[in-house]
Amino acid sequence: FKLKKIRFTLESLSQSSKEYWSFNRLLLERFVSGVIKGIILATILGLLDKLLLSIGVILVINSNILSDVLIGELGVAGVILGLYCSNISSIYSTRYANAPEKIAIAFQYDRLTVKCLNAISSCIIYGTIILVELLMGYDVGWVSAGTLIIWSIVVVISFGITGNRTYQLSDVFRVSDDAYIALGRVITKSLNRELYASDANYQNHFCKIASDRIELLKVIQKYGCNPDSADSSSILNFMCTNLDLIEQYWLIKRHISRDSLWFRRKGVYQKWHFANDTETSMALRTGTSLRPKEKPDFYWFEDELMSINHACVNYLIKRNDWGTLYSYFSVFESVCKSAIEQKEANYYVGQIDWLKSVIQSFVDNTKIEENVAFAGIVEHISVMNELRTARVGRHGGV
Repeated sequence: FKLKKIRFTLESLSQSSKEYWSFNRLLLERFVSGVIKGIILATILGLLDKLLLSIGVILVINSNILSDVLIGELGVAGVILGLYCSNISSIYSTRYANAPEKIAIAFQYDRLTVKCLNAISSCIIYGTIILVELLMGYDVGWVSAGTLIIWSIVVVISFGITGNRTYQLSDVFRVSDDAYIALGRVITKSLNRELYASDANYQNHFCKIASDRIELLKVIQKYGCNPDSADSSSILNFMCTNLDLIEQYWLIKRHISRDSLWFRRKGVYQKWHFANDTETSMALRTGTSLRPKEKPDFYWFEDELMSINHACVNYLIKRNDWGTLYSYFSVFESVCKSAIEQKEANYYVGQIDWLKSVIQSFVDNTKIEENVAFAGIVEHISVMNELRTARVGRHGGV
């Protein structure tokens, strides 16, 4: 029985290690990577110390004093790391425990916090390496020690930054910051560079990147527009950022080739009088409809972002949050000039018509004279209609 018990225990431990192998592997990879980088940095700075010591530029630091300083700095860095983990876990448990997987991953891998965490952990690893050098009797100069002192100051500053960022991430809509940075980079840099924009592989790659980030924005909108936790100002900023992104996109859109794989393909059913003889005869013989043809969707990017804004508008209407809607309409109205200048007036007009139809359905059920914000929205709709008639009639749209 005892042999069976020992065997069962060993098998359980082996199985448990296999189940957590992904975590152990990640931990091992991070540890090895950090140690290698720390050793390389310590070696380079150590060689520089030796060079300066050989020519008498700097002096060797007292190892006892330096070791005390190192232990103190490592202790502070460890406390800072622990405080950050405590803050991030408390926010995760209150705001993201039941969040969709995409949002939870975006929260966990927020780039700013990850960079600050890497700075703290790298400082601890480098400081430990210097401490080991002191224990082994190596001479440490002011270059290595000065680097560690500066790094310790950076760690303290990083904690302030990560602390502020952590509290920002308590607002679900702020998780979208990295997605907007990635989308802005694709629009303003990647699609604008001939080296990449002319390559079909990169065109498709940029489309996939943008699609992935937009899917995250959709999930954030759906999860964030929650009556129990949603803040109107956050929703407004979220919607306005989408409008700003569209305006940036319009600045470079005209320079993108119409055949670019950046534009998604959509199936369009052919009309019989436009189809060729082979396709029509085949369809008649088989008794089937004409096969759809794939055509570029030149407005997929705008449609995706505006669909998010449409969902936010519908949510605000359900809450009767006319004040936030009034602010959004003011920002939307300012986009008119950009739409005209970039020959996107027709698309802008279509968005005006959608807003008009949505608001029109509430006119009969809302007492305008008793609701100043709603009256202002109706006025905005009228102004935008006048702008549409005047400017589009004068400039036209494409």
